[in-house]
Amino acid sequence: HDHSDHNHDEDNNETGHEDHDHEDGSHHEHGAERFLGSVVFAGSTLRVSAGGEIMPNATLHLEIEHTAGRIPAAIRLWIGTESGENSLKSKASRIGGKYIATAEVPAELTPEDSLWIEIETSDGERILSSIALN
Repeated sequence: HDHSDHNHDEDNNETGHEDHDHEDGSHHEHGAERFLGSVVFAGSTLRVSAGGEIMPNATLHLEIEHTAGRIPAAIRLWIGTESGENSLKSKASRIGGKYIATAEVPAELTPEDSLWIEIETSDGERILSSIALN
């Protein structure tokens, strides 16, 4: 969760998100949060919500909730094509029972572009799934 314009570490709890409550759906300056979809892979189910507009050159602020199955060792994501070519990949940070990440929307967004989510299992296996952005 890149917040380069301010520092959550000053007088906050150990996660640095004491005053950063995503439960109310407001996502503070990120805009209203909306449900994008759920993905299931390797027995893990993830529920994905986003704050921010899906438009060229925008930044989406994502909240990923693990709702069932094994907890992933890591979650990486990007917006674009499956190959990830010309996309900025990011790694989600685990905050309590949720994962927080940002995804950069490409300058040229096509109807074929999706939000790609890759989980890494505890044994190192990487599994890929996607959510359509339309």
